[in-house]
Amino acid sequence: MLGWLLLASVSSSVIPLMDQPPAIMQEQISCEMLTEMKCAEPPLRVISFNMLLDCNDRKLPQEHRWPTRRSRVIEYIRYSRPDIIGSQELQENQRQDLINELGQTYDLFGGEEAIFYNKERLDWISGRCSGRITSALFRDKKSGNHFTVINTHLTFMSAEARLHEAKQLVKAIQSTEGPLIVTGDMNSFPMRPNLAIPFYDGDHLIRVIESSGVRDARLSTTRGHFGLISSTNFSPEKLAPFSGEGEPGVILDHIFVSDLVKVKTHAIDPATVDGLYLSDHFPVVADIFICRPLETPPIGD
Repeated sequence: MLGWLLLASVSSSVIPLMDQPPAIMQEQISCEMLTEMKCAEPPLRVISFNMLLDCNDRKLPQEHRWPTRRSRVIEYIRYSRPDIIGSQELQENQRQDLINELGQTYDLFGGEEAIFYNKERLDWISGRCSGRITSALFRDKKSGNHFTVINTHLTFMSAEARLHEAKQLVKAIQSTEGPLIVTGDMNSFPMRPNLAIPFYDGDHLIRVIESSGVRDARLSTTRGHFGLISSTNFSPEKLAPFSGEGEPGVILDHIFVSDLVKVKTHAIDPATVDGLYLSDHFPVVADIFICRPLETPPIGD
């Protein structure tokens, strides 16, 4: 680890709550679903994270430009210990910067919608990149279970293009067998005229994606959602990113899961490193169990 990383300090994170939920939440979880669905312990930690491309760095204050900000991203990844990161917007030089620091533990597959994975926990089996969709098949070394991750970033300015991409995502989901996790920045703006955004198709967009059979991890957790209910730190008042905890209800970034994935905890993490945000989006985090289908009992039993 580089010297400047030793001085970094993560604060305001909800990761400790995810790791050790309050006792009342621990009492609420049912062991039945883990037993019956043959869900493998320990859970996997999945993060969907738009880390912000560096092409427009000149428009940002120096502390939020990638050469300065990357140390915060690296420190947070080490701190949160994810097994999967569905990343968005990272350019080739940014991906290389992360792997240069994290390569002993992590590898990646894909380009701008790259999927990072923990090599100590997971084996990468195969993958495919098609347009704005990256998919990869993994094997969990602890359980032997296989699962697929699909990562995407839907277009921002065009509602028509975004809907088309969502329908392409639905096709990719429906063609996948077995446990599935979908991560992405869906740009799913809700009906909030006060934001002065020229589109409010987010609710419809989420319904289109969920028509494929996946469900939003935030609404499917057994031990609750932690942290914020907004996934960007853009302030409508200041008209600037890195400016606060965002607008409640404006959740652009999501993790979706199939029936064979059970969600233990979910969070939108307002973490800072040395008092500064990691990106203009917050990490969306889910601890999940990969399950095997129930065996059909023989006829007559």
